[in-house]
Amino acid sequence: MRKFYFELKKKKGTKIAVVATARKLLRVIYCMLTRKENYKFERKALTENKLKRLEKTGR
Repeated sequence: MRKFYFELKKKKGTKIAVVATARKLLRVIYCMLTRKENYKFERKALTENKLKRLEKTGR
């Protein structure tokens, strides 16, 4: 989403990029809600690091 925003901002300007990104995000959320799907976080390295930190703290 971030890449989409910055590329569009460069081409069309800030206001158009904000509206287009918000619309894209709303479409994703709407599809998830209507299909009753859970959010899938895809950045595995970040998730692994967070799990390791939680294990170290004992939570």
